[in-house]
Amino acid sequence: MRGAISIALLACLGAGALLAWQAQPPAAAPPGPAPAPAVAASPPAAPEAPDAAAIAAALARPPFAPTRRPPIAAPVAATAASLPQAVAIAIATDRRVVLLRVPGSERLLRARAGDRIPGFLVLEVLPDRALLIDASGTLHPLLLPAPRRERAPAPPPDPASPPPEGRADAETVRLAEEIIRAASQAP
Repeated sequence: MRGAISIALLACLGAGALLAWQAQPPAAAPPGPAPAPAVAASPPAAPEAPDAAAIAAALARPPFAPTRRPPIAAPVAATAASLPQAVAIAIATDRRVVLLRVPGSERLLRARAGDRIPGFLVLEVLPDRALLIDASGTLHPLLLPAPRRERAPAPPPDPASPPPEGRADAETVRLAEEIIRAASQAP
């Protein structure tokens, strides 16, 4: 109870000091040049109406949206020289990744669907290709290169060499038949 009375007393003293301060007459202006005569002021001009195109642009791209980005410059179609090359595709149970080689760079870029790489957006990664889209909206399928077969065909067998294991030549077959006949005639 005692604390409540002291708080009320302090509040009353503060309010009284505020009223006394506001009741003081304003200080006299320092002597100096006389102010210029007031010219009849015209009423302030009404603000200009905003441009309809600006309003449409603001409504199309809300200012506080997390995906707000400045408009993309005039789209430039990708040329074959600017397209990245798909090097490999890795597929796991929960994600797919494509390794890309960008022209003019020796580094490989790793990208998933939805990732941006220079000049393109990775739309989808499939087992045999990656689908990219450029700024003009053109779809670019990047196929994996065909696997290289570097094995040379086997050389023909040399007639002077022994037959490969598991295969008999004509002489061996003849000798085997003689042995079988002799064994079957023996008492």
